[in-house]
Amino acid sequence: MTTFEDLDLGEAFGDFGGAAAAPRRRSRAWGAAAFLLAIALLVVGVVWLDAARRSPVDVSAAPSDLVPALAAEQTAADRIADADLDLIDVVTTTTRRLGTSAWGEHYVGLTAGGAVCLLTVVEGDVPGQSCARPTTHLALTTADVDGRDVVWLAAQGAGPTDASWAQLAPNLWVRD
Repeated sequence: MTTFEDLDLGEAFGDFGGAAAAPRRRSRAWGAAAFLLAIALLVVGVVWLDAARRSPVDVSAAPSDLVPALAAEQTAADRIADADLDLIDVVTTTTRRLGTSAWGEHYVGLTAGGAVCLLTVVEGDVPGQSCARPTTHLALTTADVDGRDVVWLAAQGAGPTDASWAQLAPNLWVRD
């Protein structure tokens, strides 16, 4: 049989007495400096947000202004096979062939909603499709099986800055 004694904490664990350190007081100068720093960060954040709202980051544009090939008349070479068109969301009459590379045949087209699409057709494979709204910062890519971007369609006057890209056609670059 076990007997428990009724001990209070001071008796069970010893008397800690004055073991707790007295609280340190911070000077008023540190408090004021922290307050001023917080106000300065708040002001910088508000100014940055205002500048970000004013800058034209994403300006809509006409698709043919971004990719001039879309303004040209469609020819027989610009048409994608019906079997491939069934697998993508592009209006048949808007496709334009941009070129052929080791990665396939590359087209640009428009969806019914007006988005610009980069289409990559590879014989015996499902066509690749990358679409975005027509803006001045348009940049669409197609990736290889490893996920590395290998085809790049950019708005007129823009393009990749990396030397590993070679321009195949206006607005179209491929990576070796």
